[in-house]
Amino acid sequence: MKKCPDDAVLLHILRVSNITEPLGTWNRKLWIPDPLYEERECCTGIPRDIRAPYTVRHHCCMIHHVCALLEVDLELAQYALEEGHWRTLRRLLLLAREEVPLVSLPMNPTVREYAPTIIQYAHQFAHQFSTDELKTLGRWISRYHPEAAGINWDATCAYQALKQ
Repeated sequence: MKKCPDDAVLLHILRVSNITEPLGTWNRKLWIPDPLYEERECCTGIPRDIRAPYTVRHHCCMIHHVCALLEVDLELAQYALEEGHWRTLRRLLLLAREEVPLVSLPMNPTVREYAPTIIQYAHQFAHQFSTDELKTLGRWISRYHPEAAGINWDATCAYQALKQ
């Protein structure tokens, strides 16, 4: 399945939020990306130094590396990253990471694969967001999960607020 810029942005956010990790191993206190799967041409210029063992791992979480990994246009992904629903999604995932056991994910989940989980978290943490934030997130996610278009976010926010 061909990956899209939203898939790259999702993977970037999942990685920088420590929800998923790049594929690699520790070798003598130094993180090394998997040479067959994770390592890309952009990794070759990153210094590998035992005094900064996470440097390459950190690089593998960045949007330019993720785009190279998924073969997605970097410019399109950077443009997509500026859209408002990503700020809401980042906050949502951080809340979920602290409060609920996260579902097991495929190595590089697509938005389509992860959409039901995003909707579940949005329902669970609706009281933490404005209705506008949830509606923006809902409009975006409905492109990948059409059932999301029918969710009444006003009612969801009110219900979750009453539960608190």
